[in-house]
Amino acid sequence: MRILLTYILPFLAPFLAYAAWMAWAGRVERQRGSRPDAPPVWVTGLAVVVLAAALFLVGHAVGPRPDPGVYVPPRVEDGRIVPGHYGQD
Repeated sequence: MRILLTYILPFLAPFLAYAAWMAWAGRVERQRGSRPDAPPVWVTGLAVVVLAAALFLVGHAVGPRPDPGVYVPPRVEDGRIVPGHYGQD
């Protein structure tokens, strides 16, 4: 769900808005007898901008992580593997 809300939905939002606009404009233009122009490059650019803004906002909304300490990599002690961890080791 997090991936959907933070990556996929912000990227697809401009495309969905454009599709809704095309459906509405297509209906209006069909009444006039012509078809609306489709700028897919602009919509893709807008999607990238919205995605970048969403990632920026989510990154700042969560806030910085507290200092977990120093990372101690995994090691072998007395024939056992001690997994890596954060600590004051």
